[in-house]
Amino acid sequence: MSTTDQSTQVTCVESFCGPGGMGVGLQQAGFDIKLAFDIDAPSVDTHNRNVGHHAIVADAAAITSEEVLERVGLRPTELDLWSGGPPCQGFSTAGAREIGDGRNQLFKEYCRLLQGLRPRAFVMENVSGMVKGDFKLVFAEILRALKTTGYRVKARLLNAMFYGVPQSRERMIFIGVREDIAREPSHPSGWSEPVVAGAAIKGAEATPLG
Repeated sequence: MSTTDQSTQVTCVESFCGPGGMGVGLQQAGFDIKLAFDIDAPSVDTHNRNVGHHAIVADAAAITSEEVLERVGLRPTELDLWSGGPPCQGFSTAGAREIGDGRNQLFKEYCRLLQGLRPRAFVMENVSGMVKGDFKLVFAEILRALKTTGYRVKARLLNAMFYGVPQSRERMIFIGVREDIAREPSHPSGWSEPVVAGAAIKGAEATPLG
């Protein structure tokens, strides 16, 4: 858990939260995650173990922005950050890459909730496969949809190995800032050389499971 003073933290709601990879990063960056949700119960259980007991099992296609705001005790426009990574199986180069995969359309639920919550900013991530081959059309559709919600949006392909992570992991990162806020969305520049796994775990002690 982050030791940042919660009185100075900015608020966040995490959609499609999975087991907590992004949630851990958000906490380390100083965000107060008020709520997280995912349709997969085992992932939610893992998220709660990794990040804190605020994740719930919920279908992004069924939950409403009103329900989210009620749970976190905020009104539209008061949330600082809306984050999440809609399922990527249909885009991923590790899978069958079926452009007709229904999960490829779950970004629409992300946009629907974004419009209802009206947070100051959002972050959405997905796999690099969405900008390769025929999937570039889907990427363009997602970018248009995000921009129609009233946000200035930029998208950039980032690789985690340039940010201190001992893994070459590319992700498309969408960042948006609400149009009434006088700030432009931007992506962080890489700050590290690639780190090999051996250097990352050097000196670490094994922890027994269970």
